[in-house]
Amino acid sequence: MKKYFLYAAMAVSVLSATVTLNSCRKGEEDPAISLRSRKARLVGEWTLTAGKNDQTQSGSVSTTVFDGTNQIVTSSGQSDTTGYTNTMTFNGDGTYVNETVTTTKWNFWGMTSTTVTTTTEDGTWDFNSGIGDEKAKTKVLIHPTKSVAVTVTTSSTSGTTTDTTTDTYTSNNFDYSMYLTKLSNKELMFTMRLDETTTGAGSSSSTLTATRTYTAK
Repeated sequence: MKKYFLYAAMAVSVLSATVTLNSCRKGEEDPAISLRSRKARLVGEWTLTAGKNDQTQSGSVSTTVFDGTNQIVTSSGQSDTTGYTNTMTFNGDGTYVNETVTTTKWNFWGMTSTTVTTTTEDGTWDFNSGIGDEKAKTKVLIHPTKSVAVTVTTSSTSGTTTDTTTDTYTSNNFDYSMYLTKLSNKELMFTMRLDETTTGAGSSSSTLTATRTYTAK
């Protein structure tokens, strides 16, 4: 009889713990149970495996699909494929590095050209604190400080050229937020929405909705 009550008590404890952990889930697809903190799960190196951009600009619609190796841009019924890889590294000290490599190849009447651009963005990150109905740590706030783009072009006619562009960000105008839909030990999923409107001569508006899936390296 004592064993029965002991097992029953253990079952109730496990159930209570499960319900408590489940109620602490932040993202819609977060694991029901995790013994690691959200920071511990986020810190590390992540590789892009899938993603999609839906962009509307002044009535024109374009879609970009990422498969981990390429990006395929479709606009006005035409598609263009470019090599594309992306790695994000979140460090425990609140810094991050975002590296993107794009590869474009061109061939025309026997003349060939390959352009590889490696863009390295670094800065700081933190979680949102939660305001009103917004849960804390449901977003990763990104604060870029510098971006360096190195472009190497190899042409069959003019050899190899290298160009480097450096941008430094001194204001928060370039900050952005990643809305976490899933954060597990092995998978990171987030969405972003950017709206921009210009006024005056040549005014325009654009809306970008982006989704990304990363796998822990």
